[in-house]
Amino acid sequence: MTTPRSLFYSLLFLTVALAVYYPFTRDRYVDNVFWSDAEGYYLYLPAVLIHGGFEEVPVRTPYQFEHYPGTNKHFTKYTYGVSVLQAPFFLVAHAYAKISGGPATGYERPYIHLIRIAGIFYLLLGLWFSGMALSRMGFSGPVIAITVIAILTGTNLLYYTIHEPSMSHIYSFALFAWLLYALPDFYRDPGIRRTLLVALLLGMLTLIRPTNIVAAVLAVFYGATDKAGFLARIRFFREHFGMMLLIPLIAFLLWVPQFYYWKYISGHWLIYSYNDEGFTNWAHPEVFRVLFDIKSGWILFSPIVVLPIIGLFAGAWRNVYESRVLLAVLLISLYLFASWWCWWFGGSFGHRSFVELYPLLTVPFAYVTQGVLGLKRRGWSVAYFLLLALLVYYSLSMMERFRGPHYDWHTWHRAMEACMPFLY
Repeated sequence: MTTPRSLFYSLLFLTVALAVYYPFTRDRYVDNVFWSDAEGYYLYLPAVLIHGGFEEVPVRTPYQFEHYPGTNKHFTKYTYGVSVLQAPFFLVAHAYAKISGGPATGYERPYIHLIRIAGIFYLLLGLWFSGMALSRMGFSGPVIAITVIAILTGTNLLYYTIHEPSMSHIYSFALFAWLLYALPDFYRDPGIRRTLLVALLLGMLTLIRPTNIVAAVLAVFYGATDKAGFLARIRFFREHFGMMLLIPLIAFLLWVPQFYYWKYISGHWLIYSYNDEGFTNWAHPEVFRVLFDIKSGWILFSPIVVLPIIGLFAGAWRNVYESRVLLAVLLISLYLFASWWCWWFGGSFGHRSFVELYPLLTVPFAYVTQGVLGLKRRGWSVAYFLLLALLVYYSLSMMERFRGPHYDWHTWHRAMEACMPFLY
């Protein structure tokens, strides 16, 4: 399948823009790269590849990655999936650090800059697969270009690419996009290579972030959102039962190194690494606060997502563009996030847990954009672009003024006065 020219030029433009923007931020946000949760995902690389274990690794957040009880080994509750995707960039940084003769503990500037480059790489990979998935669904090049640029600049996706690239979200974003692109080929002709790809994507998604298990809903029900499609899917699984068994098997094998780490650290093959943290809000999920609260409200800081949400419900009503399964994944995810004990997920610009789901939102976003551009009255298109520009400006302004760990109403009002003084 050929790449739509508009998508190619959009990604080229974004690459150049990020290359220009990066030097202005490399010192401002350098301390965010290996800190707190982000260090927990990354910790496997310096521990295993440089320090020979978790005993001597020089952690930057010692209060968060203390020694496991009864041992002298630093313990991270996070799984190792992110470190796998960071590994090629880490190895380049380590080779440079060794050749240059400087210190090479895994935390110096070469490692920081290469991990930031990794974030940009996986962003562009995710946008490319998202655009190709949209092209396969029949959206035009201009619609795809508008969609990928708006989803990047109008949400907190850019923030977690540039400023916190060692968090799990940009890596999940890329793999969700790849899965979205891979599923039509898989169901058309589930050969061994395509089955292995889907298995690897599902296994890695859960290994990066266990709540990404919602990707299994997408994988199972993609193209099966009505009665005929559901019955056809059952027949598909029956006819290819042996091949389907490979998926959980490969996903399990990807988890084996994680089991080994838990055994090494605790003496047990399987542990619940989050201790007393859990989904304590099952019975009363904080849905409204996840969406609108000043701490990290998703819609409050990325209001542009209202457009694809509208598109999801409209598409689900008409059963077009896989909208029903995409809506199901979004609602299940929303419930999971709102049920977590710390519903705002700690320090966060906007609700960061939705970042990985943006490839799925590109579909209803493109659906809405296509509908508006297809209207006969040109004024609707002009109004739509003005709305997009305003929402993008708001999101970028909030991002540039964000100093963490999250906004409060005082800092939000100050940011609003600076970026939209005409409202005050």
